[in-house]
Amino acid sequence: MKKVLLLLLVLGEFGLYGQDTLYVDQQAIGTNDGSSWQNASKDLAATLRAATANDQIWVAMGTYYPTTDNSRDSSFVLKKGTKLFGGFAGNELQIEDRVLEKNVTILSGDIGSTNNTADNSFTVVLALEVDSSNILDGFTISKGNAQGASSSPLGPVNAGGGIFTKSSSPVGMQIRNCSFIDNMAFKGGGLYTNQSLRLFNCSFVNNYADYSGGGIHQDCPFQQANSIRGCTFVKNKNRYQGAGLFIAGNHNKFLIQNCRFDNNKSLNPDGMAMYNTCESDTFSLKNTYFGNHSTTENGVVCYFVAENAGNWIKLDVDSCKFELNKLGGSSIGTLAVLLFDSRYDITVKNSSFQGNKSSYGSFSIEATDSNGKATVENCKFYNNKCNNPNLACIYFYGRGSQIGQNNMYVQNCVFAKNDGAFTMVNETGSYLAYITNCTFYNNGEYPFYKTDVKEGKFAMINRIYSRNNLVVETFFDFQTRFAWNIFRQNSSGFPKVPLLEYYFFNNAISCTDSCQTWWLPGPVVVGNLFNREPYFKDTLNNDFSLLPCSSLINSGDRKYIDSLGISTDLAGNPRFYQDSVDIGAYESQEKCTVGTSALDQEPLAILLKPNICEPAATIHLELDQNFENYQIKIFDSSGQQCSQSVLMQRGFEAPSAPGFYVVQVFDVHKRIVGVTKMVVVN
Repeated sequence: MKKVLLLLLVLGEFGLYGQDTLYVDQQAIGTNDGSSWQNASKDLAATLRAATANDQIWVAMGTYYPTTDNSRDSSFVLKKGTKLFGGFAGNELQIEDRVLEKNVTILSGDIGSTNNTADNSFTVVLALEVDSSNILDGFTISKGNAQGASSSPLGPVNAGGGIFTKSSSPVGMQIRNCSFIDNMAFKGGGLYTNQSLRLFNCSFVNNYADYSGGGIHQDCPFQQANSIRGCTFVKNKNRYQGAGLFIAGNHNKFLIQNCRFDNNKSLNPDGMAMYNTCESDTFSLKNTYFGNHSTTENGVVCYFVAENAGNWIKLDVDSCKFELNKLGGSSIGTLAVLLFDSRYDITVKNSSFQGNKSSYGSFSIEATDSNGKATVENCKFYNNKCNNPNLACIYFYGRGSQIGQNNMYVQNCVFAKNDGAFTMVNETGSYLAYITNCTFYNNGEYPFYKTDVKEGKFAMINRIYSRNNLVVETFFDFQTRFAWNIFRQNSSGFPKVPLLEYYFFNNAISCTDSCQTWWLPGPVVVGNLFNREPYFKDTLNNDFSLLPCSSLINSGDRKYIDSLGISTDLAGNPRFYQDSVDIGAYESQEKCTVGTSALDQEPLAILLKPNICEPAATIHLELDQNFENYQIKIFDSSGQQCSQSVLMQRGFEAPSAPGFYVVQVFDVHKRIVGVTKMVVVN
């Protein structure tokens, strides 16, 4: 009887041979020869064995297993050129007719005892010597367990619990609309490959690697273009590197676009979302989210490492979000680059870093005996915290370099409500930073920090050029808000230290000493404004654009913008309005016009009774609340405070001169109540 059944199976497989499209449906009741939906085969593994390079296999919804004899070595074996499509109801005429989310098609390694991972298939899908002609589309791949006893050499028993693919062809197959769920391996819990990655609209959820690549482990020596688009990596885990994605590249190009990395974890958390060890590679991250990663140990969320002599890395981060990542220990940062004897060209633009916590920056570069440049432009840094003081946002660190070989350009950015904004530390070399048209607001005790200039055996120059920046830092009160509180360096003569190698051009700065009362040689200070009220539109909601009558409008120097080729502001508006440039990250697109402003925005409404220039003029609060002991401040058009008083019941006297004014009301905790508004007094 066993011989007859085997003969029928072999005949059935040969009967499938040569077909263009083969059909698989567990519910089919026809001849099971795979020739149509009615006569679909019920055995996907057998259909794959019989398929040829040009065949398409259409698979109807259901759960499919690679074997019935419980052999852990059993997999769905994908031949070169075969195209495998799932997600069918079992009556479609075109691939486009599928409804994937309704017709879930599962390739499962949960053979043997149900929900006992110890006897699962090592690898669910085995794809050897496949190439760009192969397609895998529309499947959920789950419950592979490639945690074999041996970690070397890599094979389907210890790598790629979901899919193991290895080939002499450099270009990998297309994997589209697939989910990798609950797979395990020594490397590459969801997917292991030595080819280029071509992934579209895939998800990697709750996969695990005992070493690296909880979601994906890639070793690609072929110098190829890689594309990961529209993919999600959620709750993947591993023990060492790259819980979501591990890449070992060699002169490859990588595009990661419209993806999401969320809540991935590592026991030794290097690259909880991504870990990339680079042998002269190019990376492009576009419109991708990195959020909700956490650890109490040292860690990095997105990590790029170039450790070998002569390598280089080119990294372009565009329109990405790094949010709510909480890292403990001596964590390097949310987005970090580590270099040894390498070259780098890094651009981070149109991106946001918000609500992160680490020890060494939301964005950090550590470079030893390396050289290159980094540009941060049109970015927002909000509410980032730090385990160390002043390192919450940008951390630029290095050893061993000559002046001009390591430069950072920061432009059109906002840093607000962080534990520090910009830190530059170099132990034995020289770094330069050019910070232009940025806005800094309440970044704690050390908004800016750099190491000293030293001479002798370990000579170094650490120089910051600050140009057209708006710096409103009020951690210290007005009487003690000196330049060294804002622009720090690690001098032994603290607090009276020289601000060596600081260059201030056309900034608006909130320090009270005008940055000039220092030991010689002091900083270069040219064309700056001090202690001006900027007239921000709404600091409570992180709107740091300027009200139309701010004195900082048209107060910048255009030559710095022209030299950098900056054409737009942080909001994407033209950087030149009225043929000039504003100080700070935003360019006002409104003209200052004469009129009467209605201050009617909740939670506070204020009416100004003309004329404020009259002695004993009174400001009345038109609310039922009692604002007794609240403070009110009035600023003139130059941003200088011209009046202050404590509110008594419903009003107070505020003599002044006619002109443009801003009224601010502070509660008993010195917090601004409501939104600062522009007042025009005729």
